[in-house]
Amino acid sequence: MIDVSRFGYPPAGKAWNPEKCTSPYRGYHWIQWLDDKHLVVIFNTSAVCPPGAKDASISGNARVVVLTTAGKLEGERDIPYVADLWESKTPGSGLAIGPEGTILVIVSGVPWEKAPNADGMVRVFTRDLQPVQDIPTETAATTTEYGTFTHFGLHFEGVTVDRKAVVFSEDTGIGKPRQCLLFAGLPLHRDDGCNTDLIDRQRKNYDPDAPYPLSEDVIPTAFLGRSADLSLSTVFFVRDRPICDLAGAFCSGKGTLVVYETRTRKPVFRRKYSVDAALALSPDGRKIASFLHDQVEITPIP
Repeated sequence: MIDVSRFGYPPAGKAWNPEKCTSPYRGYHWIQWLDDKHLVVIFNTSAVCPPGAKDASISGNARVVVLTTAGKLEGERDIPYVADLWESKTPGSGLAIGPEGTILVIVSGVPWEKAPNADGMVRVFTRDLQPVQDIPTETAATTTEYGTFTHFGLHFEGVTVDRKAVVFSEDTGIGKPRQCLLFAGLPLHRDDGCNTDLIDRQRKNYDPDAPYPLSEDVIPTAFLGRSADLSLSTVFFVRDRPICDLAGAFCSGKGTLVVYETRTRKPVFRRKYSVDAALALSPDGRKIASFLHDQVEITPIP
């Protein structure tokens, strides 16, 4: 176990209590493998339910740390963001590993004085957390068309399985087709070979081309990627969808993680985890990292 409270994670006793706080603010609680020997963890150091807060948004702070599998700190950076009320209860990933080992932090709200025309931003860092570039996203239109408040500009969709490119979509107007944009290199720059099918693939909760054959009474909630050689895949499923989701906080309930052979769909590892545990498969396919509350656990796959 790695105790993340050593790096500033708030005490577990201050976690969100859904019975006392029905509208938490947006938080961060994700984990990714940088390589087979290093992990990237992100969490919010600001409270998701500060006493007496009534505003639609408050100042938030996310901390990114790079750790060895032995728990040694190798990099740290704080990232400010605007924490809005988590009304949708539908979390999206706030952390990804991009081309050439870059660390991508997806910021849902940015300080307006720094990016006056952006609702969000993808912040790109080197593996030692040195800033490379900021990519404004979800630029809001200043006019209302046909009664709809439209959003023009880039929307982060995810990173390709091989980590060689980042997928964005772009809305260009009502009634116009959504564009797919692929970015690669360091710093990220537009590349060719993107299509809307790739956007749809990134948006799915789990990969339909290589699903573990689940029974009808379970619900797949996340496809957690593949090993670097694509031989192993992972899916997380539950029997009953939890009524609350991650908001830098925690809900009760268990789900099951299954690691399986991509080609044969034969399961090789199965274990129950909390529905709010952030999970990641190592590039070599030999370890599962889980991040729950203030603890990171690394479990070998037999």
